[in-house]
Amino acid sequence: MRYILLLIYAILSTSVSLYSQINTERTMNIGRNALYYDDYALSIKYFNSVINAKPYLHEPYYYRGLAKFYLEDFNGAEDDCTKAIKINPFFPGSYQVRGLSRINLDKFKDAAEDYKKATEMDPENKTFWHNCALCNIEVDNFLLADSIMDVIINKWPNYADGYCIKAQLCLTKNDTLKADSIIDKGLNVDKYNISALSLKSLILMGREDFSKAETIL
Repeated sequence: MRYILLLIYAILSTSVSLYSQINTERTMNIGRNALYYDDYALSIKYFNSVINAKPYLHEPYYYRGLAKFYLEDFNGAEDDCTKAIKINPFFPGSYQVRGLSRINLDKFKDAAEDYKKATEMDPENKTFWHNCALCNIEVDNFLLADSIMDVIINKWPNYADGYCIKAQLCLTKNDTLKADSIIDKGLNVDKYNISALSLKSLILMGREDFSKAETIL
């Protein structure tokens, strides 16, 4: 009789464990759906439930951080992504959201480090490289930003904005000739790129070639 009771208890315990697992997955899915439909406050409630049940998972912290980011709670988003990174330091999305949060908090140096980590884990993500360069520009680390732009142009030669940023870096060194040459490459990729056209017109105005600058504008 005791053996039968123990067997029943074991079966019931397994069923409860499986139900708990399925319920957690279902709660995560509901939270993600709420996030997808821009119901950020509701999604946070579901992610809170998962975190309370399984605080060792990185995903609910990441998604809750993403929801907080959209609610412009940048400190909260940064904190949640930091928790997600401590649990799983190999998920680039957490660095991406924390980087964006830090940009909005004017923590450009820390954001640059986040994007550096993200590029190491996902080197084919153009956005990671792009944001890493911009953050380094914000802290006047022009040399590193310039080398990052070389990587971007090499990997994505048809990315016109890459040439624009590279040209702007040349202008910080007053190298208008090189900037002009790079801008022309950008315009060969996209002749209607607004940033490239604006930079081209500025260079021409600096040379007092107002007629050509006016044509471009």
